[in-house]
Amino acid sequence: MASTYIDNYEKNLIKNAIKEVALKMKELGVDSDFIFECTGLKL
Repeated sequence: MASTYIDNYEKNLIKNAIKEVALKMKELGVDSDFIFECTGLKL
């Protein structure tokens, strides 16, 4: 059970990090389509 919790925690950390990078890219003026290609997130 503990490993599932840790796995989910790590996945959430990665998702949050990707989201932060995507938002920073958008803030810097990067094209939304390019952000989607790089991160898989639509902003």
